[in-house]
Amino acid sequence: MRALIVLTICLSMFIYADVSLSESDEICCTWINLKYIQGKIPQKVVFHHDGTYATYGKIDSANALSRGTFQVVKKWTDSEGFIWYNIIMNDPRKEKIYKLARVSENGRNLEFVCNKDNYPTAINPDSTGYCNYMRASMAY
Repeated sequence: MRALIVLTICLSMFIYADVSLSESDEICCTWINLKYIQGKIPQKVVFHHDGTYATYGKIDSANALSRGTFQVVKKWTDSEGFIWYNIIMNDPRKEKIYKLARVSENGRNLEFVCNKDNYPTAINPDSTGYCNYMRASMAY
C-alpha cells in the first residue's frame, strides 16, 4: 500500500511538471494564416511540446502536408520583448531546414525565414522563405 501511495505521488508530480513545462514555450502552439491559399505555404503550422511539428495546407485539414521534428538550438529575448529562435526542422522526406523565428512581445504573431544551408541573419518580409502566422487561439 505504501509503495502505491509513493508511486501515485511520483506520477502526479511527473504529470504536473510535464503539463507545467509543456506550456512554457511560446512557439509551441497552433499558428495560422488564412491569406496563404496557394498550397505552397501552409495555412496552419503546429509546433508540439514534444519537439514534433506538422503543417497543413488548409486550416481545417486533417491531413498534414509535412511532419517532422524540430529543435530549438538557441532562444533569446531582445530589448523590445520579441522572443527569437534558431530552429532546425527535420522532415524525414525532405532535407534539414534552418529557421530564424520570432514571436511578438504579446505572443500573438510568429514570423520566420527558412534557409536550407544555414540560419538566416534577419527576418525580412521580402526574403525568400519568409512566413508569418497568428496564434490560432487569438485569430477568431
